[in-house]
Amino acid sequence: MGERITTRIGPRVVIIGGGIAGVEAALTIALGFPDARVTLVARSPVLTIAPNLVYVPFGVEEELVDVRLDVRLPQFGIKLLIGDVAGVDMSTSSASMSGGRTLSWDALVVAPGTVPNSAAGSRLRTLRDAVALRSQLEDLLDTQWRTSMAIRILPDSTWPAPAYELAFLTDAWLRSHDRREHVDLFVVTEDSAPFEFLGADPPPHVERELELRGISMVAGVPGARIEDIDADLTIDVGGLSAARVRGLHTAPDGFYATDEHCRMTNGAYVVGDAGSGRVKAAFVTAWQARRVLADLGGSLERLGTSTDGVPHDTVIYEMDLGGETLVVRLAADDLMIGAQLRPAEVSLEPAVPDKLRGLLTRALLLEGHEGSAAARLDQAFQVRRHLRLGPPPGS
Repeated sequence: MGERITTRIGPRVVIIGGGIAGVEAALTIALGFPDARVTLVARSPVLTIAPNLVYVPFGVEEELVDVRLDVRLPQFGIKLLIGDVAGVDMSTSSASMSGGRTLSWDALVVAPGTVPNSAAGSRLRTLRDAVALRSQLEDLLDTQWRTSMAIRILPDSTWPAPAYELAFLTDAWLRSHDRREHVDLFVVTEDSAPFEFLGADPPPHVERELELRGISMVAGVPGARIEDIDADLTIDVGGLSAARVRGLHTAPDGFYATDEHCRMTNGAYVVGDAGSGRVKAAFVTAWQARRVLADLGGSLERLGTSTDGVPHDTVIYEMDLGGETLVVRLAADDLMIGAQLRPAEVSLEPAVPDKLRGLLTRALLLEGHEGSAAARLDQAFQVRRHLRLGPPPGS
């Protein structure tokens, strides 16, 4: 009698959201849990990645990178379903599509992203915002009188680093046009120090660099009073809440409440900015996706030990200081809700920053993409060439 052959059928994993967070989760689960049947629900067959918005006001072309998900994802065993999710029913573990189709799952991953809340100042949220800011900055050059620019970190900001990055790049840009002494540049925040979210003793590097460049920090402002501090040009950073998925309920802070495994409830997870957590940024999605993979019973070892040279137990953020790059290394587990933060490893490097380093999305979909998508993204980090940067004054 011949040997009986059995086929193992893994869990049905449905991922809602075709942005970086959803794609990162799909790749991570598909590679780390080959038996899983992964379906990514997206509104478009194309993942569109804009240049890093903080560089666009200073001369980087507003060129978009398009990756054909319908071509690339099936290569990793991921099914792509194009459409809108009308709602989810947690009691039946199913999602209804706008066309009437119903999807059932054993595990659900929600990655809807965020939407901006109302704010009084200008924004740096979309490519249109970045182009508009370019025009507003050019107006500063034409003004013969002393003027001011305030970058306000709103109290509901989920990731304040871009505010400081914008301040450093604006400083460098003004110096390159010999206009720095005509513009008062300051950052407004309710925190007492930059990167305060890293713990009770945040690294002093950013505060020291602000002082070297003459960028004022208006710290300790009560959240309700931040929008009272105005300038000739005001840019607001923050003010986001989770994009709504019908059938799911957000917490009072506007995000989906999750535990240390990015889990809303048994079998349902949130990856990306829509979930609760102390840091919301693209580089964190890789860590979140791995937490989900482990909780589902997948194998982290199948992913190897590192991606793009970033160990899988480490999270790296690189912030442009307009001449140097601040590199912050955190133990990945420190990002867990309720985790006791250990001191971050912080250094200043001369290289330009790499914002998507460590993501499978970059390593598998952007590297080698037709038109050299990764290289085109990297060009956004070459804005320094246009700024004729040297070391900061007094360094």
